[in-house]
Amino acid sequence: NMMAKKLIWAGMILVVLMACQQPRKKAEVYSGELPVLEDHFTEVVPLKGVDGLPDTNVVVVGDAPEKQKQYAASLKKLDGLIAEIAQEVDDYEDQPVYWVDIHSGGLVKTLLELNGIPFSYAYTTRYNEYRVDLINPLIEKSGEQQLKIRVFHDRGLDEGDYFFLRVGYAPDIRQRESQPQYLTDSIKVPAYAQDWLTVYWDTTITFQAQVPWDYSERLARATDLRTLPNLEEQVLKKYEQLRQNFIDCDVTEIVKQSAGKVKREYETNYIASGALMLNDIKRDLTIYAPNHPDKVVYPISYYELALYKDGKLVQLRGRENKKGALRTVEYNTNFQEDPFDVNHNFLLYLPEGATELQVY
Repeated sequence: NMMAKKLIWAGMILVVLMACQQPRKKAEVYSGELPVLEDHFTEVVPLKGVDGLPDTNVVVVGDAPEKQKQYAASLKKLDGLIAEIAQEVDDYEDQPVYWVDIHSGGLVKTLLELNGIPFSYAYTTRYNEYRVDLINPLIEKSGEQQLKIRVFHDRGLDEGDYFFLRVGYAPDIRQRESQPQYLTDSIKVPAYAQDWLTVYWDTTITFQAQVPWDYSERLARATDLRTLPNLEEQVLKKYEQLRQNFIDCDVTEIVKQSAGKVKREYETNYIASGALMLNDIKRDLTIYAPNHPDKVVYPISYYELALYKDGKLVQLRGRENKKGALRTVEYNTNFQEDPFDVNHNFLLYLPEGATELQVY
């Protein structure tokens, strides 16, 4: 009996060893056959390089008294600026709201565009993630809306990559949670694309939206950036200007540079009160505050230049994670005890009659 047990045990070990020596199915299937992922990102413009741009230094912000004074001086100006912006914000009686539910898992990455305008958030983290993101600011006017869904992974999509999306709606933002409706079926990556060989899958879905505003002329009249001979230089200069505001802890200037965006986001989310706007902005200023010795502003690096909306919008984004290329360190114990990196997304455009790029 003892000899029989030894033989059985030896056989089990041999089977395990043989199994471990078998080639991995994934490598066997796609080795040397994957298409180049970058070929699918047709919105990316080849870079030529600009002498002296961007700055290549990591700048320490820290928490020194000098920075504290800069920050305090900027904060004193914030109330007046928000009051000016609030005067231009329209107040709507009808308040419909639209959003996306998105749940992704595995190593899959996702980018979304609504009517050619990219979402400010890139769903490219490598862990399970569930988000509900309001999309009112991306809706330019009533009518048919086109949502482009882009799912990708440079090593190929497989059955372990999970993706789920649907578009939600409520007739009144004040009853969003009690009156949710869904305008689209649940969108998932089809089984045929989870074959280890597909590195990029995209689809476009449509839905109808009725909103009380019309911003469509803003971009319709804007300059086609593809006609600018020095686009890369202009974009880098603008991003360096925005980056300097973070170095200077100048929260008011950051809001001022983004005044059009701030107005649109509060207006489309039905916050027309200056007091409410100011309270919302001041609720969390740790992004800008010099509140930790390890706070830094990184150089703009390893980026790509992407055009959207038929050349009317441009963005610098990371080559791999597709997040905004302007990166800083934030210290906020409401999220975690240690400082952490934050990517800031800025879309730029050239309004009709303007000579310099502005934040959209």
